[in-house]
Amino acid sequence: MSFGASGDPKARPSGGCVRVVAAAGTPSKDVLCFDEEEFDTGPQLAFLPDGRLQVTMFSRPPEQPLMTAWQKIVDVRTGETEDVPSTQLPEGPTAVEATVSPTGEQILARSSGNSAELVLVTADGTSRTLWSGEVPLNYSIVAMWAPSGDWILACDTRLLIVTPGDPAVIRVLVAEPTGIGDFGETDPLLPHYAVTDLDLLPAEG
Repeated sequence: MSFGASGDPKARPSGGCVRVVAAAGTPSKDVLCFDEEEFDTGPQLAFLPDGRLQVTMFSRPPEQPLMTAWQKIVDVRTGETEDVPSTQLPEGPTAVEATVSPTGEQILARSSGNSAELVLVTADGTSRTLWSGEVPLNYSIVAMWAPSGDWILACDTRLLIVTPGDPAVIRVLVAEPTGIGDFGETDPLLPHYAVTDLDLLPAEG
């Protein structure tokens, strides 16, 4: 999986880095660092089918709609980066739709006031709560399946790995994932992270 970081002392004080983190928690690797320009907001991340990471930054000038500032394709394994030509840039962000596991299970992320929960809905319509807790007022919790359907990535201001057993197993992966501007905070369908089952990082040691 990967996520964008800004304001982290390990990153640039006037910009940010996109960090790829193994679902196990280690290893991790910064694959793209950039300077923050005025009005920048983002990034939006998406893994391509070949395992490369698409990184898109947006701009939100005052009194103007959100627009694409730049897009890069990063080969996580080699570190090679490709700039997407301006003529091929999307007009704006792509909404992340709710995903379904290979067995037809859906995950519902619900929040109201300071309360939030993750609910697993099976293919036959039965449901059970995997996680519930308190979040900041009016914060929209977000969740997405790993492509294999073995686990779920959820964000309640932290990044959580949720294994949907009975009972579910919850593990904190990243305590403070962040981004630039308000992108991903005002719209829960536009998160700062992406998920893949591909093993893209070399083993430590």
